Amino acid sequence: MKNLEKNRHGRTSLLVLLTVAAVFLWPTGLAAEDGANPTKQRDIVIGAFRGPTGVGVAPIIVNGPVVGTYSSLTVELVPEPSVMVGRLASGEVDIGMVPTNMAAQLYNRGIPVQIGAVTLWGLLYVVGTDDGISDWSDLGGRKVQALSRGAGPDIMLRHILSANGVDPQNDLELDYRYGHIELAQMASAGEVDLAVLPEPFVTQVLTRRSDMRVVLDFQAAWEDLHGSAYPQTVVLVRRDVAEESPDAVREALAAIRAGWDEVTAYPVHGGKLAAEAGMGLPGEVVTAALPRFNARYVSVAESKKQLQEYFQILADAEPRSVGGAVPDDGIYLPFR
Repeated sequence: MKNLEKNRHGRTSLLVLLTVAAVFLWPTGLAAEDGANPTKQRDIVIGAFRGPTGVGVAPIIVNGPVVGTYSSLTVELVPEPSVMVGRLASGEVDIGMVPTNMAAQLYNRGIPVQIGAVTLWGLLYVVGTDDGISDWSDLGGRKVQALSRGAGPDIMLRHILSANGVDPQNDLELDYRYGHIELAQMASAGEVDLAVLPEPFVTQVLTRRSDMRVVLDFQAAWEDLHGSAYPQTVVLVRRDVAEESPDAVREALAAIRAGWDEVTAYPVHGGKLAAEAGMGLPGEVVTAALPRFNARYVSVAESKKQLQEYFQILADAEPRSVGGAVPDDGIYLPFR
């Protein structure tokens, strides 16, 4: 069985490499036949946070740098949002993997960036020990440990509660005192009954406490309300790079897509890659959590409607969450 698993992962990696090669190398063959001058490659730096947002570029980190016809790709792991902002603004990072509302904030601040794709379609869940909770209306009269007052997770929680007939101001108690790391530790220790948590902290809590379970799913609730998943994480491209080197950007996006395809197709393999790449997560946690990452690379051409709707809901609730207003169409990369 181990050899079969190994061979299967090998075939998957080969398939991913061939997929990327079809985008990266085919034009080189044509150029050689025609006697054209070799194409100048552009160095593309992809910035990613440790954790779920960056898991899809783990194959590039482990196997990189990835060299194509038009580009040479490397990944820089960025420690925190403020550093990512600085790297994108200065041009030290050409492509960033960031939360969707952060993309809107950067664009509205005048930083020349555009969304190229959506990669994660929701990581938020309510965990608890009460088997009596099966619907959002069941949270009435309860105390829930929430996250990030006024930010994306809080806006979504309030939006879903209101849509299910629960007044967030008066029908329950929302406690925002703790961040997700501390909250996960408290939930694991049995110090809280109901908590909003993102993956992979959900998996860590479920692993440590046999009586804890996912009681409510933000993603399912959003789909019930809006007919589709919500775009939580995007691939953000500097506009000048896209304009000057569109083929290099296309290659980079193809490599990111292939990376996500690889880690989601084989979670065990994906977990090992994430651990080896230094994502700050044990491989077995990534493997167990990947199904709840809702990871799916979707080009901006195919996800624009969901992005616009998401921006509008965030802006209506808290304009600062998207940098003051819904971004105009200039935020969308104009090619696939």
